Amino acid sequence: MLRFFRKQNQFTGDLSRSFVNLLPWAVVPHVVYGFFIYSHPRILESPVVTSFGGSSKYFHTERVDQKHVVIFMAGAIFLLVLMLLEDNLMSIVAFLRKRLTQCCHTLLKRELKPDENDEMIDAPDLYYELNFAQLCKEFKLAKVEKQKYQMLKAKAPKDSTLTPEQVSNYIDPYIQICERNEKDIKDRMNELVDKYVVRVDKAKL
Repeated sequence: MLRFFRKQNQFTGDLSRSFVNLLPWAVVPHVVYGFFIYSHPRILESPVVTSFGGSSKYFHTERVDQKHVVIFMAGAIFLLVLMLLEDNLMSIVAFLRKRLTQCCHTLLKRELKPDENDEMIDAPDLYYELNFAQLCKEFKLAKVEKQKYQMLKAKAPKDSTLTPEQVSNYIDPYIQICERNEKDIKDRMNELVDKYVVRVDKAKL
């Protein structure tokens, strides 16, 4: 008993992935079981609309050719086709969504008029709401974050868990975001320094 329970259990990630991969195929026995239940005339009965059934015990005309059975089987076949072609359909949907987003972005893109009030702050630019000390802290964090992902990118050729697609789709864009944030913070800090220098010069006068 003690030796048995000292063994490592098999509840790993592989078990979860295997279950998730097999779960869609549960539709097949579910459809077969549902067919034999809902097609029985004593459970659910509707008019006969086709003549596909034969004279066998379980697949006779009065059972198979009922209206609700035909609708049930058509829906089941549709679901099975969706399940088999899921990857291809999702690729098509992703492509159409990308094109539609690009078209909407092009149509809705408008040139913004200059603001009459130069002191107006755009809501997305949160760096204008930070003081100099907070900007210095954010600048250090952005720099450290960029260096961390640059090191991760440098290790990618030796790391089998990172593929070139993951680097180009996730790591490179995030590095660009860090570089953009770093530049915006630096520009804002320079603006504050310039304003402070001007105020000091005016005060001296």
